[in-house]
Amino acid sequence: MVKTLQTCKKSTGSTAPRIVLKLPSSTLEAPPSPALMEVCDPFRHNEFCIVCQDGSVKEDCLFLCNACPRVMCSHCIDIPSGTVHQLEADDITFLCIYCHVGKEQHGCGGYSPYFGFYQNDKPLFPSFLPIRTTLEVSLHSQLSSAPVLMLHLILIDHDTTSGSFELTADFLRPYFPSGGLEFHTIAFDIGNDTKIMKYQLDAACTIQSLLKSTWTHVVIAITNHMDNDEGDLFMGYETKKKTYVSVCVHTVLDILLSPWDPLIHGAAESYLWLLSYGALINKPTSFACLQAAVINHHMTATIGFNTIRFQPTFTTHLLLAFAELILIERFAIQVAFPDMLGQSYKLGCHSDMFLMMLNSSGSLTITQYAWTHTELCPWGQYLPVQCPQCGWINAWRSVNVGKVYHFECKNDACRKGYSFSQPANSRVLLPGIVTADSPQALKRIVKKIHKAILEAQKELEDEDVPQLPTSLKKEIKQYCSQIIAYKEEAEVREAASHPREASFYKKSLTKWDVTQRLFKEEIDKFDKAEQRRKGVQQSIKYQTGHAREWFDNMSPSQQEEVKFTMTKWNREGAPEESQAVKNNLKKTLEDFSEQIWCTMGCQVVMFVSHKKKASQIMSVSLHETKPQNVKKRFSVSSNGIKEWTATGFESFAEWSKTEFCNMYPTAFVVKDPSHMKTEEVNHLWNHWEQNSAANKKLVIFVKAKDGDVCANMKKTDWLPSLNSSDFTEHRTQPANTTPDDVSFNDQYTFLESLSKNDNYLELIDATRDLAKLAKQKPTSEQNPDLPIWANWSWGGSYLPEDVHVSYDTLKASLDKLLGLLYRESKSVIEYEEDEADPNTPFYLPGSAFNLEFLVSLDQVVKHIEKLTKEALGEDGNEVTKEEVVFTKEKEKEKQQEQEQEQEEQEE
Repeated sequence: MVKTLQTCKKSTGSTAPRIVLKLPSSTLEAPPSPALMEVCDPFRHNEFCIVCQDGSVKEDCLFLCNACPRVMCSHCIDIPSGTVHQLEADDITFLCIYCHVGKEQHGCGGYSPYFGFYQNDKPLFPSFLPIRTTLEVSLHSQLSSAPVLMLHLILIDHDTTSGSFELTADFLRPYFPSGGLEFHTIAFDIGNDTKIMKYQLDAACTIQSLLKSTWTHVVIAITNHMDNDEGDLFMGYETKKKTYVSVCVHTVLDILLSPWDPLIHGAAESYLWLLSYGALINKPTSFACLQAAVINHHMTATIGFNTIRFQPTFTTHLLLAFAELILIERFAIQVAFPDMLGQSYKLGCHSDMFLMMLNSSGSLTITQYAWTHTELCPWGQYLPVQCPQCGWINAWRSVNVGKVYHFECKNDACRKGYSFSQPANSRVLLPGIVTADSPQALKRIVKKIHKAILEAQKELEDEDVPQLPTSLKKEIKQYCSQIIAYKEEAEVREAASHPREASFYKKSLTKWDVTQRLFKEEIDKFDKAEQRRKGVQQSIKYQTGHAREWFDNMSPSQQEEVKFTMTKWNREGAPEESQAVKNNLKKTLEDFSEQIWCTMGCQVVMFVSHKKKASQIMSVSLHETKPQNVKKRFSVSSNGIKEWTATGFESFAEWSKTEFCNMYPTAFVVKDPSHMKTEEVNHLWNHWEQNSAANKKLVIFVKAKDGDVCANMKKTDWLPSLNSSDFTEHRTQPANTTPDDVSFNDQYTFLESLSKNDNYLELIDATRDLAKLAKQKPTSEQNPDLPIWANWSWGGSYLPEDVHVSYDTLKASLDKLLGLLYRESKSVIEYEEDEADPNTPFYLPGSAFNLEFLVSLDQVVKHIEKLTKEALGEDGNEVTKEEVVFTKEKEKEKQQEQEQEQEEQEE
């Protein structure tokens, strides 16, 4: 039988009978508290450094930012020695590095050094404040120690292993060294009126002690079972008999949450985690009751799950991310929730997440988050792991067409299919935390505006022109004017900086060369400012270093301008009016040719063209190195060479027109061969064949010799099989006789010449292969050493690779491949790497066809031969039953005689 095991249940779904409680209105109200809770202070400094995320003790201290709750420790910033006493003045303010970067990003000035400490809005220190380490958290984060109250309301005798909420409290404790974190677990049993009153009295006692403190965050988790059929929440036991009962959702939530309303309303943020069965959301009635309860109790955010058999332990990573991003780093939950899901993506395989936020109008904004996978969960929708029609497991083939995933069963006899498209009003989340001023959020806003404009344009009639908002028009005009102004400024700067001297273009220009010309004024201003700030006297000494520093910190637009200008200057070269090639050409060519001769021993002849000064027409001149073996130069010793260099290309063009005029058909357009169509290729090929038949030139070989011809192209004396009388090319009637000895290849050569149709030629090839196959003789006749049953053959020189690699395939093929296996074994045994043919397969050296296999093969063959001899007589005819019996008796007698002889020898 199948082994079974019982363990603690992890899911939160079950069934329980529904009951109706007759409760007075006062029962659902919280008992009066002795004092009202103070509203928490909205501004409280952190207790850990925002840079290193650590505290400070002894000589270290924390500097409190005057613009935000963040702090920085003295270990992370390098304060000048001897200036600590200046920080104690009342008019000294401190600005953390996060606020400094935030001002730069929000357009409050450009990039500037970080000074940290200010006196009357001016830097306290003459130099910037060095930061000793790197930033470990987001620029929008804090390390808050604002008080947190965590309440875990759990059903009595709850049998699920739910420790994720307690683990979250343990994770938070190191962030509250001075207190401020309270965690309470409260087991509830409210199955009747008496138990409800007891629950409220116990809660009142707990609340009385908690109201002595102020709580910034109140986090409540409810771990409970739900009725699978009705969608009701469990309340506990109605009687002493331990049987759970259930009541509608709004009644249970009102009883559980009402006593804690003073804490919920007094906190800046309150969160409710529903670690319960998915029917709470899947059932429309239960979901409506849940929404009403969230609104009534003014919860900031509520998180729920919709899986059928929900397991609270799977929420561990999500709760830890919630504690870190929301409670400590103080992100808004709607901003950080996508990143929370990214840190607990495996939870998405188990359930969808629902985030219910209370907006300013008093209504709920509900967002469903679903995990999606192209093969497992397309667009967050259910794809069965088993085909419901044929039962195959994980046997789906898929294709994506226009963001629609189509799945089909791989079973060709089934072909069950599904299609999944993106749900309406849904979008794919971006990774990371997307804040309101992040580039991702800005792109999303621009895309949304663009989409709205297009939709408005579609709704209007053709004659109507959509009117954009005035503010949007103003922003568009301002943006476009900035782009146009910058382009005009860049063009003016490039024209003014364009070098005129030809010596500047001797080598290919680099970005550094162009930057020094293009932004000379900006670099000079930066150099002077740095020298004033540092108080140095030797200006030339630091000028190059400051220029390099400015070059390394160029903006992207400046880098793009430098790249464009560098490409333009390298392409155009020196301006025409400043080119010195006409004056110094001869001297430059002589120096170049002399350098080539001295360093490499090469003789150089150059044809140089340039424009003449007066007529501005192209002139061609000749230059060569000094000859070593003759007295005269090439240009002097050859008559008419200058005229040839000037007009030779025209003569060659005219000659090529007459020499190769028939190379292409009339009105044929020569294209790139890769773009030619089949009709054009056939047209050109037929034209060349006609020229070849007429002995016209196709290709001209200049200074060719017999040795250049390939060996297989040399003339071969063939034995003629046909004479002139056998041809019927110019006959109108068939010949009286035909030759008997026409070779096999000549027959098909003749058939191929009858037509150039592709289908016809393929038919001729197939007929030739079929004829060759029909003429093949059995292997037994070609190899008399093989037994008579090996009467088949393999067309290749070696067996396929899978026979060599797979031993199972090898053994399964023994009964059919014995003849070829002998040949293959011989090839493997005789294989020598040094003497192997280049066409030898790469797998032959490591083949399993070794000597051991050959011995096994011999045994198999002997066994087959033995069976053959037993079945056949000496004359080859089939042996009768009597002969078989006689043969067996004879063998038995022979065996007995051998045993007797062996016994006599032993005696």
